[in-house]
Amino acid sequence: MGELILCMQSPAGMPYYMEQTGTNLYSMEELSWFVLNHTDYLDDSFFSEELLVWMEREQNQVDRVKLLRKRIRERAGLDELVGILLDSNGFCSKEEKAEIVHALCDIAELTPKERLKLRADRKVKNHHYHEAIRIYQELLASDDVPLLSAEQTGNIWNNMGVAFAGLFQYREAARCFGQAYHFNNNPGCLRELEDANYMADSQQADTGEYSENLTRRLEAIQKARQVGDEKQLRCQYELQIGEWTRSYEGNEKTV
Repeated sequence: MGELILCMQSPAGMPYYMEQTGTNLYSMEELSWFVLNHTDYLDDSFFSEELLVWMEREQNQVDRVKLLRKRIRERAGLDELVGILLDSNGFCSKEEKAEIVHALCDIAELTPKERLKLRADRKVKNHHYHEAIRIYQELLASDDVPLLSAEQTGNIWNNMGVAFAGLFQYREAARCFGQAYHFNNNPGCLRELEDANYMADSQQADTGEYSENLTRRLEAIQKARQVGDEKQLRCQYELQIGEWTRSYEGNEKTV
C-alpha cells in the first residue's frame, strides 16, 4: 500500500480481500486505512457477512461484530456503522472520523454516476492517473451521458485532461481540455489547453519538431492578455482549439 501502518495486534492469518481495489487487508488498522482513503467505495453492501466473519475470526472483534449486526438489523445509517468500525482502533484521529462521516453524508446524496466521478477525482488526487482515466472513459462511454448536463460532461473531460497531464501526455491532455471547454465554456479550461499545448510543443522541441504555428498562437494570446482585448483573446483560443482538434483527429486516423 506504500505506507507503514502500526498495528496493535497480530496480523490476520487470512487477509480480507477488498475486491474494489485489489487490496489485501491484514488488520483493523488497515481496514480503517481503507475506509479513510476510499470513502467513495463505501455503500450499504460494504458491511457484508464476509467482512463481519473476518473481523470476528481473524481480528477477534466478537463484541464489535455483535454490535454491528444489531445495528444493521435496526437499519442504522452507514455513517454510524463506519463509526463503530473506526472505534476499534486508534488509526483515525477525531478530526479524520468527523471528515469521513461528513463525506458519507455527502456521498449518500450523489447519483451512481456522480459517485463514480468522485472516485475518479480522488484517484487523480492520489496520482493514480491510469485508473482515473479508465473511469472517466467509462463514464463518457456510458449510455447515460446524454442525461448529464453540459457542465458535468465538461468537468469529466477537464479532469481526465488533468490525469493525462499527470502522465506527461500533454497532447491527450490538451484534447481533453478542448473538449471540456466545448461543453462547459469555462475559461479555465482554455488556460489549461494553452498550457498543455505549450508543454507538448516543448517536448517536441527537444527532437527538433517545434511548432512555429503554436508559437505564434501563444504570442498572440499573450499580447491579447496584456492589452486586455477579451474578444481577440477568445478568438485566438477558439482558433487554437480548432487547429489542435483537427490535428488530433488526423492523428487518430493514421494510428
